[in-house]
Amino acid sequence: MFMGIRKALLSAICLCIWSGFAGAEPLAFEQAANVTGKGGVEIGANFDYAYTRLENPGIGSTFNQTYLDIPVFIRLGISALEAQVTVPYGMVRNNYNALIQDQNSTGWENTEFLLKSNFIQLPFFNFAIGLNTLFPTGYVSHDLDNGLNLTPFVAADIDLIMVRLHGNLGYQFSGQHNTTTDPVTHQNISETTFRPGNATYWALGLEFPLGSDLVSFNAELLGTKYGPAQFNGSDLESSPGTTLSFVPGFQFLALPFKAKLGLELPLERRSDRPEVLPRGDWRVLGGVSLQFSMGGPNPKNETETPAQ
Repeated sequence: MFMGIRKALLSAICLCIWSGFAGAEPLAFEQAANVTGKGGVEIGANFDYAYTRLENPGIGSTFNQTYLDIPVFIRLGISALEAQVTVPYGMVRNNYNALIQDQNSTGWENTEFLLKSNFIQLPFFNFAIGLNTLFPTGYVSHDLDNGLNLTPFVAADIDLIMVRLHGNLGYQFSGQHNTTTDPVTHQNISETTFRPGNATYWALGLEFPLGSDLVSFNAELLGTKYGPAQFNGSDLESSPGTTLSFVPGFQFLALPFKAKLGLELPLERRSDRPEVLPRGDWRVLGGVSLQFSMGGPNPKNETETPAQ
């Protein structure tokens, strides 16, 4: 009898610890659990605003860049699969020591297609594999487009009492594309070829509810290691590098409405950054969306318990 009572108590404690909560998702990377649920649809728009200031003694100028990215997306949930199509519009302004006219780039960027399979779905743990594909549909500018990029990734979530843990690891295979911007000086040139270096991405995040499931606080670490890039067929010695950033922010979830807002702060040394990819001295990211269920389970980012 005593053993039976102790077993029941342990089961109850475990259930409480692993119960989790109905939260949103990470601010800056893909989670493992399906966001919409089976038969769910999410439509929305994000924004990404960054500012960069670089001193370039080699060309005797100061480089300032402001960048605004507005991706519009639709996400669909199909059983254990989720698919998302994103079409971003970008605006980039480059200024060189106020000595020459600003060089601006505005236009549609590369279309992004995300496919994810959440093949381990438990009340307290999710694991998924996915593929993020960037199609070269953007305006021909180094600041706005890339070649065909493929990024396979794995993701995991753990739901603990009053906190959710997220992790993501991916590797990007970067394709060559045409460009009209020098990747080092960032000035306009005749059209030539550029291939960014392949890159390893990793991300870790914590999600805490603030009093209720309506508002949550997120704290995330993002890291990237870039390999050598090629410009006009030649390797760029200054192109490899690493980045590390901290992203605190908040999310509001009152279905069907969702909103998020965060601030990305770089932690790496400037000397560690890849020279060919300007790194924001700070970055504001956010978004709003509407999420609906088309007859499947509830779309609160809670995974469906498999039928016994």
